[in-house]
Amino acid sequence: MRGFASAFLILILMFGGFSATAYAVDCSKDTPSDKIENFFGTFGKRGKEKEQILAKLKADRMLVCAKHEAWKADKDIRKINSDMKKKFGF
Repeated sequence: MRGFASAFLILILMFGGFSATAYAVDCSKDTPSDKIENFFGTFGKRGKEKEQILAKLKADRMLVCAKHEAWKADKDIRKINSDMKKKFGF
């Protein structure tokens, strides 16, 4: 049990450094960290319960990804507007 706990801790620390992969380029694609979350979220579950959990996890990730993409788009638009105002002297 101690070996499993230490291996799990190392795995958590190792994947903690992959914050750049938290968002896949395409929101519908799963990253390795998503697959790990799916595994631990459905550990010991079977059938419809497992399918429901997987669907909820995917929907939650899609929502977070969509919010992140909207935030990036808004940030880009604000930068373009600021640049245009500077260019035209406003």
